[in-house]
Amino acid sequence: MRMLQIPLVTAALTTATAATAIADTTVLNVPSDQYPTMAAAVAAANKDTNLNNDYVISIAPGTYTNDTTEVDRPMTIQAAVPGSAVILNETAPLPTRRAFYSPLRA
Repeated sequence: MRMLQIPLVTAALTTATAATAIADTTVLNVPSDQYPTMAAAVAAANKDTNLNNDYVISIAPGTYTNDTTEVDRPMTIQAAVPGSAVILNETAPLPTRRAFYSPLRA
């Protein structure tokens, strides 16, 4: 089986432009007891319907295998340690060819 490795090479991956008025900024750390995977953290942020709330998904260095999800709202996904290696290791074909799919982007 072919493995696809997708490195997060930038400090942050922003899925949409910043809102004009930010009501609140919430940082979700991965992995943690509450968010053991990136998908769990993104799903928690996706549940918030107030698009003025800002979410930052902060990912610890390491390799994450088959940890993909759909992004439904503006959020920032970034390495917890700037310049560190966060590897998205996919062992199966991605339906969209992206680890994180956002219908917000055309």
